[in-house]
Amino acid sequence: MVDHHFWSDLLVVAGILTLIVIFFIWLSLIYAQLKTGVPPMPAKSAEAEIAINLLSESMSGVDKKQGHAPVTGKTIYELGSGWGGLVSRLSKRFPEHQIVGYEISFLPYWVARWRLRRCKNVTLYRKDFLQAKLTDVAGVICYLMIKPMPKVADLLDRQLVSGTPVVSLAFWFRHRSPDRSTSFDQGPGVALYHW
Repeated sequence: MVDHHFWSDLLVVAGILTLIVIFFIWLSLIYAQLKTGVPPMPAKSAEAEIAINLLSESMSGVDKKQGHAPVTGKTIYELGSGWGGLVSRLSKRFPEHQIVGYEISFLPYWVARWRLRRCKNVTLYRKDFLQAKLTDVAGVICYLMIKPMPKVADLLDRQLVSGTPVVSLAFWFRHRSPDRSTSFDQGPGVALYHW
């Protein structure tokens, strides 16, 4: 017969292990935020839908008044893909494209991997997107913060062909004028650029 103290000790050990796991998850989120300056925050549904619509219109050439030709690349990149919500929407909206997400934070990356495990056109990397090689680009979308935007602009300057659509949610590129933009009650909304 198993002793009552055994179960009591087992519960204490399980509780301590749970606290240790929670601590390391919290620590990984804090580390990633300190490193990048960006917390893993999901986009609001309305903002995500507007961003994807702007990207879709630009990629298809509907945006003819701006004089941009339809894109020919087959890969859409999300820089800082967080928990995978925007990647999931992109995957459904653009089934003929490869959707590539970059996320450096451990927990959001693995949650996104689990959420998107059945999406055939999605590839996620747990990697700093500033080290990424962007190829065959159809478009880029990001929901970041002010701190990384100059570095993101440098990355895009080096790797994108002229006219590539870039959509930014909430935090815009300071030294560029968007081709189209929307705003929301609580501040800036979504901006479309042609790089």
